Amino acid sequence: MPYNDLLRGRYSEPGQEYLVTAVTDKRKPYFESFDVARLLTHAFRQSHESAQAEWLAFVVMPDHFHALVRLRQEPLATVMRAVRGSSARRINRSLGLSGRVWQPGSVPGSGVNLAG
Repeated sequence: MPYNDLLRGRYSEPGQEYLVTAVTDKRKPYFESFDVARLLTHAFRQSHESAQAEWLAFVVMPDHFHALVRLRQEPLATVMRAVRGSSARRINRSLGLSGRVWQPGSVPGSGVNLAG
C-alpha cells in the first residue's frame, strides 16, 4: 500500500496529544553525537516557545526520535514540518553537509492520537 494511502482520512486537532516518530534518512546515526542531538532538542524548544506545540516528552535515539506532543493551533503536519526543517538546517550547517536529514516517509499526519 502506498504511503499516501496510509495518511488518507487522518487529521489532527488542536489540544490533542500525539505520539510521533521521525527517522533519519538512510538511518544515519546523527544523534550519536550529543552536540547534534542538542540541535534537535533546540528545534523542539523553539517550537514549544513559539506556542506552536507543547513537547511533553521525547527520546532521541541515534537515528530517530519519539515524542509526545500536544498541539496548540497548528496541525500536526505543520508542527512536524517545522521541527524537521529547522533541525535539518541546523544539523547540515553544523556538520558541513547539505541535503536530506530526515526519511521522507516519517512525516506528519501519522501521529497516534492519545486523547481518545
